[in-house]
Amino acid sequence: MYTLAISIYEFFFLQTKVIDITFDAEEGPKGLSKALDKICEEACRAAQESYQFIILSDRKAGASRYLLHFADGRFL
Repeated sequence: MYTLAISIYEFFFLQTKVIDITFDAEEGPKGLSKALDKICEEACRAAQESYQFIILSDRKAGASRYLLHFADGRFL
């Protein structure tokens, strides 16, 4: 339901960019750093391209893809 609501809203009103905030578990800590750089680059590019709504998505998170989180254990 939520995805449908965003899609309808996006279609009619806002240019929306979805950014994946997970990284490959096999990359370990280096993957975290690379993922942060990628997220920042994608968000900046989206803003420059006049996207009005940026969604940080954890949809791909799982056993093989880690979710970004803060040092104290809270998730991004």
